[in-house]
Amino acid sequence: MGIMFAALSAVLYGTADFSGGLATRKSPTAAVLVTSQILGLVIALVAAPLLGWDRVTAGDLLWGALAGMTGAIGLGYLYRGIARGFVAVTAPLAAVTGAAVPVIGGVLLGEAPGLLGWSGIAVSIPAIFLLAYEPGSRPDPVRMAESLKCGLVAGIAFGAFFILISRPSPAAGFWPIAASRAASVLMVLSWIRLRRERIRIARESMPAVAVAGSFDTAANITFVLSAQLELLPVVSVVSSLAPGPTVILGRVLLGEVLTANRITGLLLALVGVALLSL
Repeated sequence: MGIMFAALSAVLYGTADFSGGLATRKSPTAAVLVTSQILGLVIALVAAPLLGWDRVTAGDLLWGALAGMTGAIGLGYLYRGIARGFVAVTAPLAAVTGAAVPVIGGVLLGEAPGLLGWSGIAVSIPAIFLLAYEPGSRPDPVRMAESLKCGLVAGIAFGAFFILISRPSPAAGFWPIAASRAASVLMVLSWIRLRRERIRIARESMPAVAVAGSFDTAANITFVLSAQLELLPVVSVVSSLAPGPTVILGRVLLGEVLTANRITGLLLALVGVALLSL
């Protein structure tokens, strides 16, 4: 069941990423990010009391808030790397690092998977890279350095998010996710204020923004459920297969070409999830 929730979170994360990217075609990235995060906060505040909880401590909310801040930092560096560097370097590096960090963290926390689990992880991490990688010419060393720096920092931040959001007690229900969303909204609003940007969303972008915000929050909820039922290294790798659904949506809705790399990545992802589910 834990693997099923993790796979569902990957689908939801991938759909949210696709929708957010679609919205930024006609609206500023920062505006899309903060609007989707605010919508996610509203959904989390409505869902948390309805989904059940027994006892919430300050520590649970603190874990959630720290997760939200690291997630916001990750998004900021990811967008910076995409804007100033190369998408083909920044995105896969962030995805693979974001999967590797919780694996290391889980092992340090005493959550070591068995032989099949390690085999699934070994197959899934290259799958993540192949799904996100877009080959192309990259001659500019300055932009390459920016891509490497931003991709690495973003990946570490995303990995930290997975670790932190898995730490609150199950008795706290999903209130830590609400705390996570509140912290990320404050972080993004502060970033926009420092950059003196205006929050303006094109009307045609609003449906995509709504999907991005709601699906991202739903993905967080299903990830927390998966982390309560299965080892952190396992569920974090499965959840990091989010580029797979993004690629499929791009093919179905936008007619984008599935390259050999991405087809290989999809096949490896299926094998990896199968091994992890065993």
